[in-house]
Amino acid sequence: MSVNSVLSSNSTTTSSTKTATKSNSEMNMQDFLHLLVVQMENQNPLEPMNDRDFFAQLAQLGQVQGTDKLIQSANMQQAQSYMGQTVTASEVDKNGASTGGTISGVVTGVSLQDGEYHLTLDKGDGKTADVKLAQVTSVEHTYDMSPASYMIGRAVTGVGTVNGEQTSVTGVIIGASRIGSQIEYQVKTSDGTVVPVLSSTIDNISYYNSSSSNGSS
Repeated sequence: MSVNSVLSSNSTTTSSTKTATKSNSEMNMQDFLHLLVVQMENQNPLEPMNDRDFFAQLAQLGQVQGTDKLIQSANMQQAQSYMGQTVTASEVDKNGASTGGTISGVVTGVSLQDGEYHLTLDKGDGKTADVKLAQVTSVEHTYDMSPASYMIGRAVTGVGTVNGEQTSVTGVIIGASRIGSQIEYQVKTSDGTVVPVLSSTIDNISYYNSSSSNGSS
């Protein structure tokens, strides 16, 4: 008798019935051990499980345990990767049923509760919300602008648009913002004009020396 046959059979105990109603994807190591014990208790004493079958069941147990750990590790990595990101999650009631609404916020914390990863969301109104990892429906990646901020104050040469035409621009970066997947710098030229220059067009970077611009020797 295999574990699958135990799953499909009607057990006389309530606990066996609850376990049997679980899908294979929801089985954990404890469920598997319980089914293996039930199988051995109900085997035909005239035709007991042979060694080959027993070791085959143990091999299946190892696979279940290994899969369980892999899933847990993947969920942990996914939850941690959401830190600092803006996520949208489906809203559920106290019974875990979907309300049809959504919750959005920046992930500020990750916790493990009853074997499931939960995210703490900063909703932006001074309130926080707790959602399960499985409730997340979309992620809006928050880009780190700190590397771009280090460029402020540096003299650069790049390509910008002046009077509707693209031209080479040399000046000092006074600001930065994100445009799509690129960083756009605000470059102030020698005549005081501020020109937007994409980071991908910059080919020369140097530290700005205010004394040289004033003509001091």
